[in-house]
Amino acid sequence: MNVSDPLIRASVTFLGPGEGGRLSPVRAGYMPHLVVGDPAKRVADLAEDGRTLTESYLGVRVRGHDKTPLSLCQAHALDLELIYAPEVDYSALQSGASFTVREGHIVVGYGQVLEGVK
Repeated sequence: MNVSDPLIRASVTFLGPGEGGRLSPVRAGYMPHLVVGDPAKRVADLAEDGRTLTESYLGVRVRGHDKTPLSLCQAHALDLELIYAPEVDYSALQSGASFTVREGHIVVGYGQVLEGVK
């Protein structure tokens, strides 16, 4: 992990398999994408071809040194590294912004930014 990557602090809930989410818990180092928008949304936006994603995906990495897995279906306060900054614009991840967590086009969680870039 690059300690110089900018961070945000967010409250994140990972969905369990019954909600179409992950089968296994998340650990530090996990690298999903965030899509800013309605956290209740559970389907990716696709172009008319039905295959091309039309949303902005923002790559992050879960920071932490604890080897304990994060439980599914409960909120966790996490530091998320903005791993593609400054090449990618992360300005949408301001305090209060809501987002979904994605693995490809699959929504595996949701959350809200607690603290913007630090």
